[in-house]
Amino acid sequence: MEPYLSDIQQRPDLLLIQPGKRVAIEFQCSPLSPSKLAARNAGYQKLNVTPVWVLGDYYFQHMKSQSQVALFANWSRKWGWYLLFWHTQTARMELWSQLKIDLLGRIGYQRYQLTAAGESRFIESRALCFDVWQIKQLRQQITYGLRFRTHKYMKWQNFCYMHNCLLQTIPNCCFEHAIVPPLFGDSIAILRYCLLILISDLGQQSVFSLQDVWEMVAELGQLVPVGQFANCNQRVVRNQLQLVLEAWLQTLTVAGYLQPLTHDTWQVTRQFITDP
Repeated sequence: MEPYLSDIQQRPDLLLIQPGKRVAIEFQCSPLSPSKLAARNAGYQKLNVTPVWVLGDYYFQHMKSQSQVALFANWSRKWGWYLLFWHTQTARMELWSQLKIDLLGRIGYQRYQLTAAGESRFIESRALCFDVWQIKQLRQQITYGLRFRTHKYMKWQNFCYMHNCLLQTIPNCCFEHAIVPPLFGDSIAILRYCLLILISDLGQQSVFSLQDVWEMVAELGQLVPVGQFANCNQRVVRNQLQLVLEAWLQTLTVAGYLQPLTHDTWQVTRQFITDP
């Protein structure tokens, strides 16, 4: 318990030593900034120690949006995207698994109680469902964000202006498949719209590849944070993100914007252009 790791000047709450592996368990009760979390994880990585973050009551009560999820979420084949919580008053470990987000950034998940015997007991399911109200709500948020000149909305609008488009003219295809993994710092509809604009900028009959799409996502990273997980292997994040991107390209194909040429190349068949 609480050993001092002098090489990195850190003291995990618990250090588990297994054959060929060490695991640092951190119980986080108070708010922790992304920079401090990244620094702690970098220290453990330097010593080849795997960190596992267990969250306290503060996070349990305030875990409401996708930006909060991204700090501590991890991924496994069994549980999908998940979070761990420890309730101090009841001495109970809780798991939120199969994390999803909707167009408005609300979180859906399945709750389980974990026992010392390694078993899990289902508590409840917080399911997300898509309806037209979400689209209206998101469009209203955009309208108010621009009216009050909120920074991120103005940033998105400036990007649209530069490409002869308007933030208010997001086509309905950007709202399809509204329930997605918690990979995005803002609404998935905004990222999809920005990608559609960049693809349209290539010009009709232009050919592009999946690698070109990855470069577009990287370019848009300052506008819409993508895949910024502090606790998850980046290879896993990339694989999960690729599934979302491929689904979006399929949606654009169905909507008539693209024609597939090979499994990872497409041709622009229709451009999205509006006149601001």
